[in-house]
Amino acid sequence: MRTGPGQKLSRQDLPSSFAVTRVVRQTHHAMSYTDERLKHYKEHFATFSLEQLVEAFNREVRVGLTGVREQGIYITALAETLLTTMKNACGHG
Repeated sequence: MRTGPGQKLSRQDLPSSFAVTRVVRQTHHAMSYTDERLKHYKEHFATFSLEQLVEAFNREVRVGLTGVREQGIYITALAETLLTTMKNACGHG
């Protein structure tokens, strides 16, 4: 499939409906997994004090992102929980 700007795709250039369906299913599965893991971590972090959240967040920042999806989910849940807790502690929640 080599088309440039303004060129039309031919029917042969289009992916099969099987390929598109497979990608949609894989993406849906990945999103469902991410949502489940975010919920799990947020429930875990809900038991933390503000000080524990700050300590955990600072520890993760020092380590840095290593490119592992699970770590990204973990840090996202931690950061969202920390922000919510900080807002509530300041009376902005």
